[in-house]
Amino acid sequence: MDPTLGKTLFMAPGERYDVVIDFTGVVAGTVFTLMNDAPAPYPTGSPVSVGTTDRIMQFVVNGNLVAANGVSVPTDKSLLPVNLRTLNPMVKLTNFAGGLTAGVVPVTKRQIILNEVTGAGGPVQVLFNNSHFDTSAPIPGAPLEFGGPTEIPLEGTTELFSVINTTVDAHPIHIHLVQWQLVSHQTFNTAGFMGAYSTAWAAHLPLLPIWPAGLGYPGGSGSPYLYNTINADGAVGGNPAVTPWLTGLPIAARPEMQGWKDDIIILPGEVNNYIVRFAPTDAPINATPAQSMFPFDPSTGPGYVWHCHIVDHEDMDMMRPLMIKPSALRFPQVTSQPQAAITCIAGNQLFSVAATSASAISYQWQVSIDAGITWTNLTNVAPYLGVLTSSLTVSPIDVTLSTKMYRAVLTNIDGATNSNAALLTVVPVGAVASVNITASANNVFAGQSVTFTSTSVNLTEDSCRVKFFFSCAV
Repeated sequence: MDPTLGKTLFMAPGERYDVVIDFTGVVAGTVFTLMNDAPAPYPTGSPVSVGTTDRIMQFVVNGNLVAANGVSVPTDKSLLPVNLRTLNPMVKLTNFAGGLTAGVVPVTKRQIILNEVTGAGGPVQVLFNNSHFDTSAPIPGAPLEFGGPTEIPLEGTTELFSVINTTVDAHPIHIHLVQWQLVSHQTFNTAGFMGAYSTAWAAHLPLLPIWPAGLGYPGGSGSPYLYNTINADGAVGGNPAVTPWLTGLPIAARPEMQGWKDDIIILPGEVNNYIVRFAPTDAPINATPAQSMFPFDPSTGPGYVWHCHIVDHEDMDMMRPLMIKPSALRFPQVTSQPQAAITCIAGNQLFSVAATSASAISYQWQVSIDAGITWTNLTNVAPYLGVLTSSLTVSPIDVTLSTKMYRAVLTNIDGATNSNAALLTVVPVGAVASVNITASANNVFAGQSVTFTSTSVNLTEDSCRVKFFFSCAV
């Protein structure tokens, strides 16, 4: 990038770039100044102030070449390779021109608007999806304060976020915890889309008054449809589909935008399409569920956010919670299931379960009397003992327990796992048990002996007695 050829780097607040500057051959005493020419708010705001906001950083070349440790060196032996990531190529979820990489399938599509709530005196709020971060600071006059989490992705999954900028300003959208890639951006008919948006609000029940007057919809009241309503574009977010209002063709990401980023600017009157994977950035496209997990539990703690990185916009509530649901692999993983049993009256039966977990496990045994359709928590009342442990004792056994099913619910900090169901069969008194008998010989003569071996069918209690009757033909 050569500034003498008119090349510039377009950066928004919060964006970061690694820039290598070659000062080879520059005369000692030469001064370079990194300048800013972006009006604020961008792109139609006030011009920069000469001598203050028009300059960012200055370099003074002193002619002394030093190493990283501060020691002078005679020559510059540094070399910038053609490829900075030869050993660990970047995982690309998109071609950055509107297409997704083969194998990348978003499980959820979201369409979120950026909107400015403007009254007679100017902007009142700048919001994501017409929603507050929470409802702790109501604004006088607003008909409804909608807030709280709506973006609740599952760890390890991939989603497509389409952010629709209906405002007149550019917004650098910053996401915490993860990074995303810009699939494309595209212009849209703002007036037409906002007309459809106001029409959707006019059909909302209960009907909410327009606020502030003249806005066309109730500012700060959330989306016109329930958030998880899927629109004609197949996207959640509670908004009308934006596709009918798109204009022109998808625009490819600029070269400096073609990578993992956590802060990407969205221009007024445009839709940015971001592909985001809630997993480590180095996980391969075909990563297993285990490879797609973070090395820490993202569901614990206060959660994360995504927001506009312009400070006064953040302060005006242009920020939303980002709550992560943990991967099911963080739930207790059962390694030994309770087994079905056949037992006899007056005996006892033990059901056990074993599992692994990164956090402490609590247990709750349940019983079903309708073949596993419904389940009821057990308490430590006869004939049950150990209902909150990994082993359930049923004693004494009676015939009314036959055909009941038992399972354990294992819970840790992330969620719950149900064990398999184990069927209990009780053999009543006088019942004929199924017994297999094998003789050591088929033909026995006078003076010889024979051994009979019997095998019962899962009779687990010593209290079960089996009588054998033999007859001999001489």
